[in-house]
Amino acid sequence: MRYFFAVVPPASYANAIDAYRIRFCPKLAAHCQPHITVLPPFEVEGENIERFRELPFLLRGIPSFTLSLKETDRFDLGVLFLTVQDVESRLNQLKQTLENWSGRQDLRRYHPHLTLAMTSFKTSLLEMERMEEEIGRSSLLPFSFKVHQVVLFVKQSKHWEPYRTYSLEENR
Repeated sequence: MRYFFAVVPPASYANAIDAYRIRFCPKLAAHCQPHITVLPPFEVEGENIERFRELPFLLRGIPSFTLSLKETDRFDLGVLFLTVQDVESRLNQLKQTLENWSGRQDLRRYHPHLTLAMTSFKTSLLEMERMEEEIGRSSLLPFSFKVHQVVLFVKQSKHWEPYRTYSLEENR
């Protein structure tokens, strides 16, 4: 099975973002809910699934933290996203913990973001431009939220679904 780990914004905010994604990039909206990837997709087979039992203990050692979504930006022309500010560097700590657990090091530079639209999901550059303008005029940005958990997504036939949620340590 294929899995990935992500931080999911609060439901009310995710629903507002998804309303734009459904309008401008419906294939992406159907593919996966709004999220910030922490550990990209990886394979786990057979008895290796037992390793997931370690995660609650590992992740409880990471304090909850605040993330901020600041503005829209692009990777080249093909991907429109929201930038993520991680003032406490806890997202990087979470990523490192999950990489160590999985034995999988992502060699690409980590650039946390929340994807809004992609040309590979049949969204035109004009539609992306309109989406970016509308979000810029909306009250969606900037937005900060407390991260209390990380979500494990599993690949179903043509989309990703939340599979398990793991809590982080509550700040006292």
